[in-house]
Amino acid sequence: MKELQAAWRELRADVDALGAEREQYRELFDGASDAYLLSDADGVIRDVNFAAVDLLRRRRQALRGKPLAALVALEARAPFRAFLGAIRDALSSARTVLDRSGARLAVELSARRVPSGALLIRLRATS
Repeated sequence: MKELQAAWRELRADVDALGAEREQYRELFDGASDAYLLSDADGVIRDVNFAAVDLLRRRRQALRGKPLAALVALEARAPFRAFLGAIRDALSSARTVLDRSGARLAVELSARRVPSGALLIRLRATS
């Protein structure tokens, strides 16, 4: 029984350490001065940091679950989708135009696939 209790304490300590590490990465992600989005392999937004919320002028909850392509101006969507489909492990960059509820914003995208298959995308306004 003592071995089981010791193993449980060790497991609990590992879980606590992982939680603290996750919180540290969350703070780094949210506090980054550049706008970052994390999407799944299909281009659906899973997370955004505060700088992306400011840049895109949308609430975090409104962005989560939305296809990335829906943020891109209609005429730029086909090349944008091709860009997303071509992203592999190496950093890829492109320029596109976002539609912020009728207001256009030219941006530079830098993106790469992370080991899980998700896309990590940095946005920078170019105008």
